[in-house]
Amino acid sequence: MEKIRIIWVGRNISPWTEITREYSKRINRYIKIGEILIKPSNKRSAALRIEDESIKILSKLENNDTNCVLDREGETISTYTFYKWLFNQLEEKRRRTVFIIGSSDGIGEKVLAKADKILSLSKMVFSYQLSKTILYEQIYRSVCIRYGIDYHRE
Repeated sequence: MEKIRIIWVGRNISPWTEITREYSKRINRYIKIGEILIKPSNKRSAALRIEDESIKILSKLENNDTNCVLDREGETISTYTFYKWLFNQLEEKRRRTVFIIGSSDGIGEKVLAKADKILSLSKMVFSYQLSKTILYEQIYRSVCIRYGIDYHRE
């Protein structure tokens, strides 16, 4: 079973796919990571799309997971704080950590309500493809800090 799962809404066609695949391969040497792609809703309004996508996201969550939603209104933290939080979940609490990235329409309130943590990658807004790539890089960086791999610089 995965220790880290990334659930994201989008399309798996972008120049970022190869980069995230490489980070996933590197992370998997130390910690099992997986992802679930949820195709964007084709409902007419943004509110209906968010609701439809939220139902699909919620169906993929398990009760004992630690759910972390990436949202522009979330808490902005340092790489080292992220590393400490992530490994606290994985090693001390022994819980799978699930990261959730919504579509360009955003994340539904029901998904936000299930979040144990809401993080923002930046005060800026990024596409879901770039957000996913940044998340993979930060997870890999955290793995490097934890296992003493020469990658992270203070």
